[in-house]
Amino acid sequence: MDQIHHGKVYIKQVEYQQFAEALIAQNNAFNPIYEGLFAVGILILSLVMLKGVFHKYIGYLGIMASISAFIALALQPVIGLGYFWWWLPFAIWFIAVGWKLIRLGKAQ
Repeated sequence: MDQIHHGKVYIKQVEYQQFAEALIAQNNAFNPIYEGLFAVGILILSLVMLKGVFHKYIGYLGIMASISAFIALALQPVIGLGYFWWWLPFAIWFIAVGWKLIRLGKAQ
């Protein structure tokens, strides 16, 4: 009876291990298409910002962030997770856009 119990425990451990490996595989699934589309969206918004009420530096910052994203995504196979550096220009761009939107809301 004791041997059967240990067999069931081993099967449960294997199930948990397979479940954990499946979760890790899902989280490690890198698909540059999503981040590339994100960069294209920011590029389009930034080009529109050059002709709108936003300061030109915000538009140029978004263009620079998009270009840095494409460079980082191209280098991702070489530098691995180091490609996340391109999120820094995007974070700065988001802060600048948010700050301008707050100021536009207070002006009205």
